[in-house]
Amino acid sequence: MNWEVYSDKLVTYDPRSPDFITVNTLFTKGECEVIRGLHTTLPFKKSQLSWGLNKDQKRDTDLYWIQSTEDSLWIFERVLNAIAHINRTHFNYILDGRISAFQLGRYSRNQGYDWHLDLGPNQASRRKLSLSIELSPESDYEGGELQFFRNGIQAIRSRQSLGNMTVFPSWMLHQVTKITRGERWSLVNWIEGPPFK
Repeated sequence: MNWEVYSDKLVTYDPRSPDFITVNTLFTKGECEVIRGLHTTLPFKKSQLSWGLNKDQKRDTDLYWIQSTEDSLWIFERVLNAIAHINRTHFNYILDGRISAFQLGRYSRNQGYDWHLDLGPNQASRRKLSLSIELSPESDYEGGELQFFRNGIQAIRSRQSLGNMTVFPSWMLHQVTKITRGERWSLVNWIEGPPFK
């Protein structure tokens, strides 16, 4: 799959936090509904993780995996085109130029994902850019904020409007706060390349 310059969407960033980039309305409301609806044909996995001294639950998410098929190829192509432009203009990382299956996630009441990094050992050491796409209108839920750690008293929130994609380096500390009302759907993936040196 060839990467192309993605230029027909507005790309913005928070001047206080230039490390994460937002593509406004990468997907329309109707397209977000189609993507969310894919879960009805996909296998379900409950992802619950805990770590630390108290082994408190740190992640609680309902997951579905979207593979690249004839019906889903348009999602992969649109995201790759946007990532190619963002990487070229903001990060300039060496990337593989391909994308694996998307993680379609649903956070319901009391579900969230505590502070973590996407970069890790083994295969996760190849993660360079992380992306999160909002598939639910903000009016559908409360809580569920994608936040980036800045210091002990401050976290910066991404612009979570329907269809927006937030892109950030996989080494950034981030979280999804617990949902207090409704449910939030998102599409997540990681763009890989040679490990950082």
